[in-house]
Amino acid sequence: MQNMSVGVIAVMTLAVVITVYMLPVLTMFSGKFTELIKLSVSVAISHPLKMILVLFLNVIPAVLLYMDEINRPTYVFIGAFFGFGLIAYIVGKILLSQFEPYLGMSKAD
Repeated sequence: MQNMSVGVIAVMTLAVVITVYMLPVLTMFSGKFTELIKLSVSVAISHPLKMILVLFLNVIPAVLLYMDEINRPTYVFIGAFFGFGLIAYIVGKILLSQFEPYLGMSKAD
């Protein structure tokens, strides 16, 4: 981790942002692939706090599994029974609130 430059970390973060936001964009919109990538990045950047929360919820479990060898079985057990579904539910709610202006949805729908 000490040998990684700031540029490599920035590119990796951008790749994770595109990956996380690409699935909702692909399911809700149609267009060229490059346009969809630009849309996913623009939606992510337009809500920076929500983007940080979504990245935190998606990256921290992987980092914990990678870094902490002693408690790895505990993380796997908790993740298998609670983590994946709960994280997906929370991230889905956050992403839906971000995409509502683009879809023309209201809170009453």
